Amino acid sequence: MIHSTHAERLNLTAKSPFVGSLPAKYQHALQCDDAEERSCFLKEAAEAGYIPAMCDYGLMCQDRSDGKRWLLEAACEGYVPAMYHYALACDDEERRKRWLLEAARKGHVEAMYQYSLECDDAAEAFHWLREAALEGHQLAVEACAMRCGRSSGRAVTKDCRGVNRALAAQEQRAL
Repeated sequence: MIHSTHAERLNLTAKSPFVGSLPAKYQHALQCDDAEERSCFLKEAAEAGYIPAMCDYGLMCQDRSDGKRWLLEAACEGYVPAMYHYALACDDEERRKRWLLEAARKGHVEAMYQYSLECDDAAEAFHWLREAALEGHQLAVEACAMRCGRSSGRAVTKDCRGVNRALAAQEQRAL
């Protein structure tokens, strides 16, 4: 059923069987084919304080500043995907790096890789590149393999052992 106005969609959500069940409302939103209906359910769940919905609604917002606000709110609540997405939305380089590092420290693999590209300290950049590679990030594995292949220093060789194992495991999975 297509609802022609925002008020009708809000009325639908108020009558929905998901009232009071934010996780169920969120899951329903993710399954909606209609973008406006999905946005309505996500916004409702976000406004009610459901953190994953804050992140997804922030990513959907047409208004960039409103989207960043929702992402920041979810990031401040410790939601790791929101930390990463907020970092990407930041115009300020230092703020972006801080949020990428925070997400990387909490295990977000793409943030590990992205932070390694933006980090000013070469040793720290290689640390995060290696961490992303060990988690199976394809571009990180390739970059580490290239770096380790060219390196002759003992410390780098020691660091490359795990990367070489990750690369071998990835090749096995490809077979």
